[in-house]
Amino acid sequence: LLRDGMVKGKKWYSLTADYAFGHDLLKVAKRFMTANGGTFAADELVPTDVADFSAFLLKIRNAKPDLVVSNLAGAQIGNFMKQYLEFGLPFPVAALAAILLSMLTLGVLFKTVIVDPLHKQGTLPLVISTIGLAILLREGVKEFYSAEAQRFPSFFPDINLGTAANKGGSGFNVSADQIGVLIVATATILLLAWFLSSTKTGRQMQATAQNPTVARILGVNVERMVMYTFLINGALAAMASLLISPIYLAKFSSGETLGLVAFVAAIVGGFNQVRGAIAGGFLIGIADNLVAAYVSSTYRQAVPLALLVLIILVRPQGLLGRAEERAV
Repeated sequence: LLRDGMVKGKKWYSLTADYAFGHDLLKVAKRFMTANGGTFAADELVPTDVADFSAFLLKIRNAKPDLVVSNLAGAQIGNFMKQYLEFGLPFPVAALAAILLSMLTLGVLFKTVIVDPLHKQGTLPLVISTIGLAILLREGVKEFYSAEAQRFPSFFPDINLGTAANKGGSGFNVSADQIGVLIVATATILLLAWFLSSTKTGRQMQATAQNPTVARILGVNVERMVMYTFLINGALAAMASLLISPIYLAKFSSGETLGLVAFVAAIVGGFNQVRGAIAGGFLIGIADNLVAAYVSSTYRQAVPLALLVLIILVRPQGLLGRAEERAV
């Protein structure tokens, strides 16, 4: 945000869900803006049961802020972005605001409030706290907003690109959303791989991950590299949500379901190899759909877990992963 000139001298219009975590986030955002020369055109606390944002959209249009930042609860995000688009404000701008907010929330706030205080306590307390926060956010959305799945706007047109039929007369449909997700995800992976391998900052981040002590001796700002990692993670999480939600709908449990599959895919393909994680994702996706089509959709959720057990027993480092040794 600072490097892209989105803070100093800029006016933000903030919409924050009116509950405890939202209040904490707003306090951190205000300190961040004050320390870096930015201001808030307005900071609205929105009750978690609000579904009509027309009044807020009118205020946003009159305030003419440089950036609109929304930290709303659950399906409120989809409702706000849909109404934002219908109000004459472009959906891509709202999506960019969501990505920036995710970087602030899952990047800066998560690292500052949870990771930094618990880092010295070891890995286990940090993992338990992360899982606890995920449960808190999930159940908070379910309790204070809605447990129902909500429609979510898409970047791509709502069209069917055709049906391919097999000899039995049945076939499969391919939508613009599915093709778009594949293209954007592939481009994002290639861009991230290029960034990590071909830029000075990317190589410093890799050095920090491999050996932070040696990296610090060589002059790498380890703390900054760690912060960059959290910011990238936040951006990727938001992008994944924007791509997947129009297909699977926006609901409180989306992150749990897709996160489990992604975790299993990384283990199956190889946790220490990006290409291994990609291969694991393709393998699980293909196997999942084949089982649903030719066996029964009842068993499709068992496919990732069955592959996980098989890979751990046969090749613990994953299909494309490297075996690692550690002296004890």
